[in-house]
Parts: sequence; structure tokens; C-alpha cells
Amino acid sequence: MKQVSRAIRALMPLAGTSHKERMALSRLLPHMRQSGWLRSIQTRQAIDDNGNPLPWISYAAINFLSGRVRPEFEVFEYGSGNSTLWWAKNAGRVVSCEHDEVWYTQLKGKIPEGVTYVHESLESGRYPSVIKNHGCFDIVMIDGRERVECSNHAITQLKDGGVIVFDNSERARYQPAFDQFRQSGFKRLDFVSIGPISQKPISTSVFYRPDNCLGI
Repeated sequence: MKQVSRAIRALMPLAGTSHKERMALSRLLPHMRQSGWLRSIQTRQAIDDNGNPLPWISYAAINFLSGRVRPEFEVFEYGSGNSTLWWAKNAGRVVSCEHDEVWYTQLKGKIPEGVTYVHESLESGRYPSVIKNHGCFDIVMIDGRERVECSNHAITQLKDGGVIVFDNSERARYQPAFDQFRQSGFKRLDFVSIGPISQKPISTSVFYRPDNCLGI
């Protein structure tokens, strides 16, 4: 009960202050427990209720991708973490680029075989263009640093039908990337909800063109 009470208090900015709103939020908590949200809050990790890794993106996006990612997909991600482990389990070839050397070293021992894990510092100036060293991909996930610059390179490295998954797309500073996607013929699908660890809604967007690999 203490854990439930803490979760209600954490989410009160979403629910308002009326008794009716609080009761509505209380009814949502079993679903939040099933998704692993309560456990993620407790552990400060992006995991499901069984402790399995999840991407630190919106639950709406996780649910969408879970039903559409196929084992033969090739995935590149800017930014690493539990998302890397999730992609490794659900997709085929995975390449992940991390800028933070300390985090890279901590995570490296957990990375399964079949994942190419790359460290590239921001100071080198090569971080956004690292993707060009690894071929083309069905999915590029942008959830690291220098996201506008990374977006420009990601477009050139997509396979026919490839899509871009862009996290934290609610942030206005990424608008130049979204403008570039639109000019390159991409449409946008937003998934807005809370996510692992998060206590307020976040937005994860999929940018896609016709005949894409996710069947949008």
C-alpha cells in the first residue's frame, strides 16, 4: 500500500486534485503495475514487471513496436541502455552508439553477442555520422545526443521502407529534425503516455514513408 500511495502522489500532477480524479488514477494503478511501471519507479530502471529490460520511451510506443518489430530487422540506435538489450531480444542485427565512456564501460559486459556496441565521444565530432560505418537499417532509434545532426545522417542510412523512432519528440529544440523529416517525405505518428520511470507523459514519434517495414 505504501508503494501505491507513493505512486499516486508521484502522478498527482497528471491527475489534478479532485477526489474523482484521484479515484480514476487509483483504478489505473493495477495496469501500471502490470506494465512494470511501479517496479521501474522503485528500481529506477526501465524494466517490465518481470524485470526484463524495456526501452526508456513511452509505453504507447513500446506496445506499438512490440507487435511489429520482426527478428530479421536491422536496428541502429543513438544512445544505449536497456533499449539495447530489448532490441537485441526482438530484432536481428543491432548496432548501438554511446557517447558516455563511463556508461559504455558499465553496460558493455551486459551486451549480448550479435550486438555491435560502439563508443564515440562527442568531442571527436564523429558521433552523428557513426551510422555511416555500419550500412543501412530498417529502424534507426534516435535517443542520444546531437539529435538534429544524427537525424540528417539517419535519413541517408535507412533501407527502403525504413523508419525512424525519435524519443522525447515533445521537445521544441528538435523541431529542425522534424522539419527535415517532413521535407524528406516522412509522415509522423506520435505515441504519448508515461513510460518506465517517468512520472509525466512523454512523446515518442515514429517517422515513416509509404510501404514501411512497420506496416503503418
